[in-house]
Amino acid sequence: AWTELEQNEFVRNAERLDLDARVRVETIVTEMAETMLAQSDVLRVFMRQAPLNPEIWARGAEKSQTTAKAFETAILQHRDDLGHPEPGLAVDVAFRMIYCTVARRITHGGKFESRRAISDKKLVRELARAVADYLL
Repeated sequence: AWTELEQNEFVRNAERLDLDARVRVETIVTEMAETMLAQSDVLRVFMRQAPLNPEIWARGAEKSQTTAKAFETAILQHRDDLGHPEPGLAVDVAFRMIYCTVARRITHGGKFESRRAISDKKLVRELARAVADYLL
């Protein structure tokens, strides 16, 4: 969902030597999720059309995989912080947790999977905490 310039800036900003590991991971997750949510009007259209249109499907997959790579690069800049025995696998699973949760929110709204009303801000905050717990 990001332009190449945005992805490069995201990776550069992820260095964040001034932050401890937990805050750094939570910040990276928050930035990624908030970027997706900020583009939800456009993403919703493409995400809903992708299963019906092979070109949109292919381009969407390419963009998603590029975003996954930017996320992986950002997190693995601090590989030594990760507590998982397979850091690359852990980062991939973490990306999928974030991406799929936010994508479902974009396409189906905030009450599809649960009756509990949670704002985007709270959802992103809790997702960032969960991912940090998993990775660290």
